[in-house]
Amino acid sequence: MDGPIRFALAITQVVSAQLVRERNLLEFFKLLLKQLWCGLQPGQTMEPNRMAMPCLERQGITDLVPASNKQAGWVNQVRQVRPPEDMFHQSDLSAANRMDPDTGDPVPLYPSQRVIAMGASSGGAEALTQVLTELPPQTPGILIALHLPYAYVNSFCRRLRHACNMAVAQAENGDRVVDGRILVVAQEQDMTLRSDDRGYFVQVEPGPDEDRHRHPIDTLFHSVAQQARENAIGVILTGVGRDGAEGLLTIRHKGGRTIAQDYRTSAVFGMPKSAIHLGGVETIASLEDISRVLQQLVNRQIEPEVN
Repeated sequence: MDGPIRFALAITQVVSAQLVRERNLLEFFKLLLKQLWCGLQPGQTMEPNRMAMPCLERQGITDLVPASNKQAGWVNQVRQVRPPEDMFHQSDLSAANRMDPDTGDPVPLYPSQRVIAMGASSGGAEALTQVLTELPPQTPGILIALHLPYAYVNSFCRRLRHACNMAVAQAENGDRVVDGRILVVAQEQDMTLRSDDRGYFVQVEPGPDEDRHRHPIDTLFHSVAQQARENAIGVILTGVGRDGAEGLLTIRHKGGRTIAQDYRTSAVFGMPKSAIHLGGVETIASLEDISRVLQQLVNRQIEPEVN
């Protein structure tokens, strides 16, 4: 039992930081039990599975080497050769599930040159899921302000994480905006875009408790317009009210591109309608077409309209 216990302790140190921070405790314990079970079978060699290896590689593990000790020869020992300085920073670890759908290999993280900002309210969780699951893993970083209570955002992110080609995380202050990652904030929070010499990052703060008519989508859109300007893409989806309408107009005025969900496919047409009437919408698209239009805008395949 000595070999499996040593392996369990080593794998816990490097894998748990990734999976726990991904809020995926169940998958971590399933992995641990599976590896321990393999180790308990005499004569077997432990093989890294598809979930473990990307995590190990990101934590500085280059290989699993066979034990030189004859007694423990049926157990692989973990050799850590380069522990990253920022090993426990979520911003650099949250792409555990972002694999190339063709090769199954992890897709490297690059700072986003373009920023996609999305807002949704009533019916928004379902609409976002449909749009996001159709986007490729190399899509520029996506920031989402969702009218959903904080207590439910984690489960929403977990559901998206299993369905998307991109990494998904509940946004935290200081998270970097990178290609292939989606950051989500709850209705009680304000997320704004900032930039430095390393690229874009987000600032996340609690919204004022006394304001019962907050506009967190407008807050996000305004900041994206100011920071990313012509490199911004704003998307307003189904929802009640007018949150996001003014912010989307600002994105358009700064040279960014904008999309609104159409009436037919919106659960509630309030937010898209307000944005359209205000003049902030360049393209009106059905829910089925938004991901396609979004990719065309990212690739600059649609020329901006001349006002």
